[in-house]
Amino acid sequence: MNTTVYLVLPSNDYGIAAKVHAQVAHDTLLLEVPKDLNGEPLYLPRGYEILIESSQDGCACRPGWYVVEEYTQNYSHLVMKQQPQRPFNNKRRFHRVHVPIQLVISDGSVTTHEMVHDLSPGGLSFQSKLSFPVDTRVHGKISLVNKSNAFDTVSFEAVVKNVRILDPITYQYGCAFVDMPGWKDAIISSFLFMCQIKQRHKMCRDCLMQQQGVCRGRVH
Repeated sequence: MNTTVYLVLPSNDYGIAAKVHAQVAHDTLLLEVPKDLNGEPLYLPRGYEILIESSQDGCACRPGWYVVEEYTQNYSHLVMKQQPQRPFNNKRRFHRVHVPIQLVISDGSVTTHEMVHDLSPGGLSFQSKLSFPVDTRVHGKISLVNKSNAFDTVSFEAVVKNVRILDPITYQYGCAFVDMPGWKDAIISSFLFMCQIKQRHKMCRDCLMQQQGVCRGRVH
């Protein structure tokens, strides 16, 4: 059975979120090799663990931890086996990424400009001093940088799913996208993947600089 899965590639406490095609056969998952920011395949070693958060149809692939067993002959797919001994209790359907980008959002009577707190292919959260009750239908737009360093403006419809009171005049809203077309979903997924790659590279550079600083401090 063919499906699309949402996965996280862990790196210490950090993950890269991606959406890739897969085939499910019994207890084996044939996963398309993920690609990096430049479109190059990310060849993962045998024994590498991947967290599958959900599948597009919701039932073709069970969420959980999968381990790389081998590659197909043409190296286009990974042969994965689920690890039942590792518990999976993440109730979120999508991996959320903290991305402080500008947001224009309205409930039809009032429009406000805010900053996105986090974003996923399934929705977003933001903070505001305006009041939007749970189940309020809202529409808005966000501008996302693409691979060509141009901006893609994505308009959306969403429903307020939860509200947190941060202080007496500030609320944080969690919204789920409604009827999001596939091409917009692809723009958001691509943007999030690029953000994760850039953040991971920054973490690697910071770690390397810290290690070099420690080494220099030990030179007598």
